[in-house]
Amino acid sequence: MQLIKVKYILITMKPESKLLSIVFAALITLLLSLPVISNSQTYDIYIWTTEGGLPLGDVTVVLDGETIVTSGGPMGGEAIFTGKAPGTYPYTASKAGYVTYNGTVTVVDQNASDFAVMVPALYDIFIWTTEGGLPLGDVTVVLDGETIVTSGGPMGGEAIFTGKAPGTYPYTASKAGYVTYNGTVTVVDQNASDFAVMVPALYDIFIWTTEGGLPLGDVTVVLDGETIVTSGGPMGGEAIFTGKAPGTYPYTASKAGYVTYNGSVTVVDQNASDFAVMVPALYDIFIWTTEGGLPLGDVTVVLDGETIVTSGGPMGGEAIFTGKAPGTYPYTASKAGYVTYNGSVTVVDQNVGDFAPMEPAIFNISFMCSENGVPGGLEGVNVTIDGFTVVSDADGLALFEDYLPGTYNYIANKSGYVVETGTVTIVDQDITEYIELDIAYYDMLIWCYEAGDPAGLPGVDVTIDGVTVTTDNTGLAWFNDYQSGTYYYTASKDGYITESGSITIINTTASTNVILTPNAFDMFFWCSESGNPMGLSDVEVTIDGVTITSDFDGLAVFENYEPGTYNYTATKEGYTTESGTVTITNFNVEEYVVLSSLYTVTFVVDNGLELIEGVEVVFDGITEFTNEEGEAYFEDIESGTYEYTISIDGYIIQGGTVDVENNNVTVPITLVISNLSETIFEDIVIYPNPSSGSFYLSNAEATVVQVFDHTGNVIYYNTNGTHEINLTDKPAGVYNVILRSDTSISSRKILIVR
Repeated sequence: MQLIKVKYILITMKPESKLLSIVFAALITLLLSLPVISNSQTYDIYIWTTEGGLPLGDVTVVLDGETIVTSGGPMGGEAIFTGKAPGTYPYTASKAGYVTYNGTVTVVDQNASDFAVMVPALYDIFIWTTEGGLPLGDVTVVLDGETIVTSGGPMGGEAIFTGKAPGTYPYTASKAGYVTYNGTVTVVDQNASDFAVMVPALYDIFIWTTEGGLPLGDVTVVLDGETIVTSGGPMGGEAIFTGKAPGTYPYTASKAGYVTYNGSVTVVDQNASDFAVMVPALYDIFIWTTEGGLPLGDVTVVLDGETIVTSGGPMGGEAIFTGKAPGTYPYTASKAGYVTYNGSVTVVDQNVGDFAPMEPAIFNISFMCSENGVPGGLEGVNVTIDGFTVVSDADGLALFEDYLPGTYNYIANKSGYVVETGTVTIVDQDITEYIELDIAYYDMLIWCYEAGDPAGLPGVDVTIDGVTVTTDNTGLAWFNDYQSGTYYYTASKDGYITESGSITIINTTASTNVILTPNAFDMFFWCSESGNPMGLSDVEVTIDGVTITSDFDGLAVFENYEPGTYNYTATKEGYTTESGTVTITNFNVEEYVVLSSLYTVTFVVDNGLELIEGVEVVFDGITEFTNEEGEAYFEDIESGTYEYTISIDGYIIQGGTVDVENNNVTVPITLVISNLSETIFEDIVIYPNPSSGSFYLSNAEATVVQVFDHTGNVIYYNTNGTHEINLTDKPAGVYNVILRSDTSISSRKILIVR
């Protein structure tokens, strides 16, 4: 085998295809470098078809009478002709839309190859613009980024785009006043053409009818043989003529009472509009003023902002208003002593007149009463004119009806307000007079005295409506600026009974005298026993060395005490002593005193056989010793729970709690000897142990059997020698079993479980 020498072919490439070309060349080098086994001395010819440096498939290659259509291959379009002897071979490469490529390739002593560089064929595109089958010039045609305006040519307006490669080209054809045409033309392997059929664009014409810059409807507009009566629209009276081709359109706008308007509007390449400014035709208006059917002169007539005073004329007082456009005109006719007449007259398309009948006037006077500075009417104001009075209603109105023109004096008054006076003058219409009344303010003088003393009492706090004034050295409390009305006061001073009352202002300063009495108060002590709502009698209550005993209701009364704070004690035999304080201000006081009963707790101590003297009993921190009867007393004990301990040499110390609940309590205690003789009880057995509550004693010669709980209380006692003991009703725990004979005593423990 021998290596095939590869001949490199240099091709001019586009910059963006340089990388692909490098890869392409490398693959060719690899392919041609493969070893070829030489048998019959024939070789292969590779023809690669490209466009712009890139592979191009579907190209027909003819070489040495053999035809191959390129497709695929590592380097793009590829045709392989095999078994070719050394020599030179011409070939052609062709494809629709491309210039046929003619080339040769020479085979020497190895495989050979060549590139067929395909170049697209270029053609011309003809666009002919027409309207209704006839040529139309001056149309702008845009194709492939190129713009041409058509003109001339055998087929009408013509635009020629040269040098176009095969492909499909969209284009637009546009001209002012025509709908833009959008088309496409396809180039295959020859020149191509297309017709752009242009259609004139249709637009709308808007005619807006106005008068004095304002919209005016009901105007008849005639344009291009079409008639429309205007109405509505954003610009006033509006007439819309649709589907109009470009051109100039004359029109007329007419309406009764107005000068006909002649105008024109031009349509180019969009909707068009115009304003028809309507001018009214002008006429005269005659106003004749009369009274009872007869002419009445010197009447002032006001119409359309113009004022004329009537005089003369064939129909009575006459006012002539000239140059009035069609329309409706309100007017007024007025004269002193007459009711003003309000009328209107309508001008259409000629002069017009109207009668204004005048009537002598009687008028009303309305008085609107209010409080100065307060919105809304003031009710109850008496308004008087010439001895006749009207009271204002809830709206503050006092109405006087049927008054002739003239000047009238009035008076307005209301309790608590300053009187107002004034004059009103009627000319030729009802009148309204506004009266604002000022509130009248007065003072109140409160004079305070001590009962039996004519001199004033200083330092008294007098309160009215939350305002407090203290009397001066003369006993006077002065309240300023109050309206008429009734006011309630209180007058108070330490050491005196508080007084209350009222004072009334009626359009003047008011005063009153207040007599204060020095105060002395009682203290009521209600005594009871704790837990008993009934009164407790015979309780001695003591204040400042004075003792009063409560009666059967539990009440002890201390009379005639000045304000101050007092300490008290309350005692009764057999009850707790209570103490406290009470404070008198300006009232009698009540104090509730609850006494608790006291009880005696007695401890009785034995050892199971006899009472024991000299046992130390500690109860609530107090220590006593049992007497010869085994008793220790604790007196004056309140209800509650108390701890105790019992001790004496030779016995086990015991302790617990005692509940005292509204009764004397006796606590029995049986002590257990601490050093027991076991001489005759050495073989005693308790079984089962632990036990569920029922157990037995064996080898017992005892005459007395006792069982103690953990507090030292005896819960079982037997003197008949029974050896079966039942404690199933007792709680689980450890219990002491004491056995006694005449000469010995022994102790065992039993554990009861559940």
